[in-house]
Parts: sequence; C-alpha cells; structure tokens
Amino acid sequence: MLIEKDINSLKKEAKEGDVSSQIILGYHYLYGFNIQRNLYESYEIFRSLAEQGYTYAIDALKNCFSSPGVLDENFKEIYQDLRDIIEVWDQNEIHQSKHALQTLRLLNHPRYNRLLADCFLDGYGLPKNERQGFALYEYMQEKLDWVEVRYACCLLYGIGTEQDFNKGYYWLNKIHEGDSGNGEASYYLALCYINGWGCGIDQKRALSLFKESANQGFKKAYYDIGVMYRFGEGVEIDMEKAISFYQKGLNAGISVCAVNLGVVYEKGINEVPVDIKKAQKYYLAGIDLGNSDCMFNLGLLYYNGILDNGKPDFKNAVRYFEMAAELGEPDSMYHLGLCYLNGNGVDKNQEVALDLFVDAARKGLTSAQQLLKENYLMR
Repeated sequence: MLIEKDINSLKKEAKEGDVSSQIILGYHYLYGFNIQRNLYESYEIFRSLAEQGYTYAIDALKNCFSSPGVLDENFKEIYQDLRDIIEVWDQNEIHQSKHALQTLRLLNHPRYNRLLADCFLDGYGLPKNERQGFALYEYMQEKLDWVEVRYACCLLYGIGTEQDFNKGYYWLNKIHEGDSGNGEASYYLALCYINGWGCGIDQKRALSLFKESANQGFKKAYYDIGVMYRFGEGVEIDMEKAISFYQKGLNAGISVCAVNLGVVYEKGINEVPVDIKKAQKYYLAGIDLGNSDCMFNLGLLYYNGILDNGKPDFKNAVRYFEMAAELGEPDSMYHLGLCYLNGNGVDKNQEVALDLFVDAARKGLTSAQQLLKENYLMR
C-alpha cells in the first residue's frame, strides 16, 4: 500500500507525476514524518496541486498555511484521514482526485461517508449540496449507528434539513454521554444551554461545559468563557478572568478574542483602565489572523485621531478600511466611502464613494441606507 512505501519511493513517484504520492509527500514535509521537516517544500507541492484543482491540496493551503501555528495538532487528523482514503485509492488503483467521490460512494464505512458528507456540505470537489450532505449523516445515524457532532449541528442550524432544536440537543447530549472527552460536543451542548435550544436556559451548566470543552482542546471555547465572565452570565463579572480567557483564545489563534481584548482596553469596559496602546496591540494581533473587525476598529482609531498625536491619520485609516472592506465588512465600506467623498487620505472620487455606500447598504448597514435615502441615491 502507498503509505508503506519508503520516502525515496514516495519522492520518485511524486517526481513522476503521481498525484497521490505528491499529496502524501507534502504532508510528510509539513509534519516531518520520516523526513526532515521542510515547510517550503510542503507549500510548493500543495500550491502546485491546488493550481490544478486538487481539493485536498487546496484544503492544506487553507488550513495549514493561512495562519500562524502550522503544527496545530488539529491538522494531524486531516493527515490521518488523508492517509486512510489514499490507502483505499491505492488498493483500487485510483490516483486522481476526480475519482475520490466515486470511491467514497463504494465504501459503507462511517469515516468515508463522513468525508463524502463534508464534501457535499462544504462544496469540496463537487457542487455544494447541503441536503445531500445531511442525508449522508442521517444515513450514518440510521443505518450505521454512527453519529457525528456535525449531524447534530445541521439540526441545530437547519443546514440541509429543517431546523430541529430538540433533535440537535438530543444527539449532542447522546454524544457527550458516550464520549465525555469530545470537546466539540461539549461546546455545542453548552450553546444549547446558553440559548435554550431543546432544553431550558442554564448559564451555569453552559459555563461548566465551555470549560470542559476548553480543557478537552476545543480552543474556540476560550472566547465564550471570556464573554460569560465579561458580562456576568452564570457567574459574577470578573474582568481579570475574562481577559485571561480571551488571551488564551488569542494565543490559540481565535481572532475574535483579539477584537474583544481591543474593545475592553479601548473603551475601559467594566472599570478596566483605558489603554489605547494595548487596544492597538490587540487589534494588530487580530489583523494578523485576518479579522475584519480588528481592521475596522484600528482604522477608526486613526480616523478619529485617537492614536499618536491626537490628530486624524486618514492615510492609515484608509489602509485598514480598505483591508476590511475587501473582506466584506460593511462599516469599513461606509467609512471608506466617506474618505473618498471628502478626500480624506485619498483623492476625492464620488463614484467610488457611491459604490461603497451602496455595497454597505446592501449588506444591511442602516447608516449607509439612511445616507442614500436622504440624498435620493438608493438604487
């Protein structure tokens, strides 16, 4: 089988154009499996394959190279799934990714049905079809006695099926009872108790589950714990703990934690001393993680003259508004439009300003909608 071949054979077959060998070799370089770790070589392999449209290579670039923490433990599961499926491809003498879906359909095993379901839900390698993705998860539950957290989440959020809070909660609780170490199940079960989805609202239970989830390695939970301590949900307000959990989340790459840390220090939330330099530091950290809210918030600090000498710095404001606007953040579109309208930091251009106002209005920003209505420019 392919995964049993030595590195030299892998390199030889990759050089000869075997796609499966190229993908596996890319992951060996990425994680240093039986070879000297080389991120450059790994990136070049995946980049080349991504340009050819191979979805696993695209996924590797998206997950492994788009943010700090290339060696995040979560990505090793991706590698394991990949090794398993390519092992099947190799047995069936299938080496092109276009055959992957056909191969998966022949396998009556939960892991491969799950991969195929995720392909349908996310649009990887085929047109997105949420109903088909959910149907596969439902098949696994009914015929293979296999339930995934994502199946429960489809029910909670109405993805590919009718929204059903009771069923979503039931299956999350079932998964949690059977696998108390499942941090993802703990997290979404906590959300059920926060929102009263299929159960009564119980903030204390939610906080306990969020902490359980974080301890189990589901890092997103740090943000929710921070929120609960900041707003006093199920616990007394404790800004020291809120900041501590936000910081843990930020250290784990959760960009929304950077937004909240920035706001806490910019506004002086709950008697935390205002510290604009700290706010700037956290917004910049969030920008490094691609967070558009951090881009807008930092742009607004420059726009309003809150940084440095107390005077507006429109050029820097425009810089960050443009970054966020490109990611679809409506407040940045609106403020960037104001900059073009008034010639602040850019040359005046009413046409560009109008287009930005319209884009922001279409995204539901009331200030942009009001401006257009007042000037009879709604279109």
